[in-house]
Amino acid sequence: MEPKTSAGVRRIWHTAADVALTTGAAEIAPIHFLYGILNFLDQSKANADKLSEQDTAHEWNSVSSVIAEARIDAVKIRHTLRIHLLQSERRNQGPPNSAVRMTRSADSRVLFEAGAAGGEITALHLLVALCRCKDEHVLQALGEDRQKILALLHPAESGAGNARTVAEPIPEDSEGGPKLTVLHQCDASKMIKSPETRTDNSQQFIALCELNWKAGTTGSLDQMFQYLLDGLMKIVTADRGAILLLERSTSRWMLRTHSGSSTPRISMTSVREAVERKIGFIWKKGVDISMSQAEGCMEEGIYVPLLADDEVFGVVCLDSCSPSVRFTSADLRIVTALAHQTGLFIAHQEMRKQLTANMKAMERLLTSFSPRVRTLLVQRVRQGKLQLGGERAVVTIVFVDIRGFTKLAASMDPEDLAELLNVYFSALSECVLRNEGTINDFVGDALVAVFGSPEPDPKHCHHALLTAVEMQAAASKITSDRVARGQVGCEVGIGVHCGEVLHGFIGSNDCMQYTVVGDIVNFASRYSTGAQGGTILVSPEVHAEAWTDLTAAKITIPTKHEGTITAYRIEKLRTS
Repeated sequence: MEPKTSAGVRRIWHTAADVALTTGAAEIAPIHFLYGILNFLDQSKANADKLSEQDTAHEWNSVSSVIAEARIDAVKIRHTLRIHLLQSERRNQGPPNSAVRMTRSADSRVLFEAGAAGGEITALHLLVALCRCKDEHVLQALGEDRQKILALLHPAESGAGNARTVAEPIPEDSEGGPKLTVLHQCDASKMIKSPETRTDNSQQFIALCELNWKAGTTGSLDQMFQYLLDGLMKIVTADRGAILLLERSTSRWMLRTHSGSSTPRISMTSVREAVERKIGFIWKKGVDISMSQAEGCMEEGIYVPLLADDEVFGVVCLDSCSPSVRFTSADLRIVTALAHQTGLFIAHQEMRKQLTANMKAMERLLTSFSPRVRTLLVQRVRQGKLQLGGERAVVTIVFVDIRGFTKLAASMDPEDLAELLNVYFSALSECVLRNEGTINDFVGDALVAVFGSPEPDPKHCHHALLTAVEMQAAASKITSDRVARGQVGCEVGIGVHCGEVLHGFIGSNDCMQYTVVGDIVNFASRYSTGAQGGTILVSPEVHAEAWTDLTAAKITIPTKHEGTITAYRIEKLRTS
């Protein structure tokens, strides 16, 4: 079964048959098809204004673009082939027999079988097959040019970078309206590599490196985008450009920066195509132009998505208004490479914002700890070392209780009662955090603080006593100020005890809470209950630890469960 051929291939075939017949060849050989392609380019170029997209314009664009990009002198090759074929004609006897129907040689049929792998054979498929064939005449005619072509279209065969696929039309809208012709495209989700054959302008590569460097050292994100766009337009000689960013919360396309003073005309269908297929491509204006093309006088354009880790952040849009300006796949690679860098930069910025927000949220959750301890815990979180579990340590507990709270609760509105608690607890908490303590819990009208946890503190007992003294002073001032304003005031009783506890974070990986477990918490509560308003009672253990720092009176207090126990009422604390 004969493969399906395009209009361009049929025209090339006809020319090849004529040449073979004229030269007296028995069959149409690969060299005749090569001449047919070159003749097709020359004739189509001379009659470009008469071509239609339905006929051969699309194929002519594809092949001529590759020839131009590879910097191949097609006219010179065709002239050399013509001399070779004329010499062959002189070697043959007799005039050509126009009645003879020329058939393809075995090598030519192999060309078509190779080209048919992608479905319909186009002129570009036939050119690739010729570059791959081993026909000595074709090899001699093309020389190193065949490697240049393969380097552009199939770099895997030549060790070059990303493959460019055969040109294909891309719809301008979903209703089957005007169409754009895609001249080049590349996979925007993969790294762009340079071909081994140095057909690219080295100055473009240098300019791209400088642009990446300077853009990365600019100030704001908007300045970076504008700098990138201006530099990119110079490198690929575009007339206009724009960078669109995708707003995550609304899925809207935001115009982040653009060239010129007027709003750019952008094909949103092409934007969606670049994003959904994750490809960068060069398009050329079709026969039936779209409204955006007509209003913007667009001839060609480059659309490339901004990608990082397979996530789309935006699209770079460049276009040209001049029919003489032709974008190449080298331009496409330049834009794609810069789009990759820009996508990574945006992803990095968003990650930094997210990490900063997470750290701030974590710090707010760790407000029960002193600034120093909070910093250490945040470092553990960053290093992944904040784990569930407890450990034993000797700590000091400070238990603070508001005196007469039950009667206050019965006589005050809930709102006023909550306001009173917040005022007192805010001042008492500041005392704890200022002296390297940790707020373990708020229990009704009581506050429980621990010193020496979660981080060790060799002066935990002294810091706890200093906090207790400051708490009484703070509570006394608050009460005086409230009474002076005609508001309800109160006093607090404070108990201090030290000993070994189990402390750490308990719960689950999704929900953990810091806590201290041990009898000393209950005993600290006993001393707090026994303390009258405005006084501080400490246990014998605390007194034995810090007796050189304080003056205290030894007393006894009754308890509900333990009977009468010994306590020391602090009269003075040496703070130095």
